[in-house]
Amino acid sequence: MTLRHAVKKAHGERKTEALRSIARLDGQQKRKELFTMEKLTEYLPFLIPLVILQLSLLAYVLHHILTHNTYKRGTRLMWTVISIVLMGFVGPILYLVFGREDS
Repeated sequence: MTLRHAVKKAHGERKTEALRSIARLDGQQKRKELFTMEKLTEYLPFLIPLVILQLSLLAYVLHHILTHNTYKRGTRLMWTVISIVLMGFVGPILYLVFGREDS
């Protein structure tokens, strides 16, 4: 075997080995994605009620902000922005505690 043939053979083996490692990583990524979906479906029964509660609280607070003219602190625009930006439970609860004027 000549040096040229030996170099070509070594290059071909490295290429094959590289393709195998790429395929192995691709398989690991697919397993990781499957694992993540399984975890998500496991927690879904707990997440759905929280999302519904969060969106209903936000809807109530936005309705209250837009239908009332007076607030303990701040303005309508400020409380609307705070409620939407901090849409998780924080923004609406801040409004109910610090901004809502008792009627």
